[in-house]
Amino acid sequence: YDCPTNWKVPTKNTLETYHIPCLHPKSFNGIYPSEQRIEHVLEPRYTAIEYDTAESPQLAVWQNRLARWLGTEPSDIHVHRHLHPHAIIVTSALFSYVVNYLPVAPDRTRVRLRMYSYRGTKRNPWARWLAWTLGMISRRAMRKIMLEDLNIFAAQQRGLSASRHKGVIGT
Repeated sequence: YDCPTNWKVPTKNTLETYHIPCLHPKSFNGIYPSEQRIEHVLEPRYTAIEYDTAESPQLAVWQNRLARWLGTEPSDIHVHRHLHPHAIIVTSALFSYVVNYLPVAPDRTRVRLRMYSYRGTKRNPWARWLAWTLGMISRRAMRKIMLEDLNIFAAQQRGLSASRHKGVIGT
C-alpha cells in the first residue's frame, strides 16, 4: 500500500513501542513490552530492538504451547531488525515478516509487507489446521495494526513539513 509520508516515519514507527498503548490498545489487548525491558542494538549496518515476551506470562504460555503443538522450538524472544535504510525484518515464535519502505516521492512511501507463519515439523491434521489458522489470524492482526499506523502518518508528515528542521523526526 502507499503511505502519505516520507519513508522515515513508518520506519521509526516500526522500531519503537511507546505508541502502542495510545494507537493500538485493542489490537495488542494491553500486552506490549515496556521500554525498560527492550534491548536496543545499534550496529553500523542495522539497528534492532529485542524483547522477551515472557514479561507477559499469559502471552508466553500460549505462544509456547502453540509452538510445541506445531513442533516448533518455543521462544519468548521477539526481534525487530532495521537493515539500513529501508528494510525491517521481524521474527517471533510463531510468525515473521519483512517490510520494505520504498520512497516514491518526498512525501509518499510504498510499503511492501510479506508475512511468514511457521508450519512446524508436525504434519498431522491438527498441526496443519493450527498452522493455517495461526497464519490467517496473524495476517488479519498485522493488516489491522498496519492500517491503524497508516491513519497517523498523514498527520506526522504535516508536522514534518511544518518543521523548521526539514526531515528531522526527533533528537
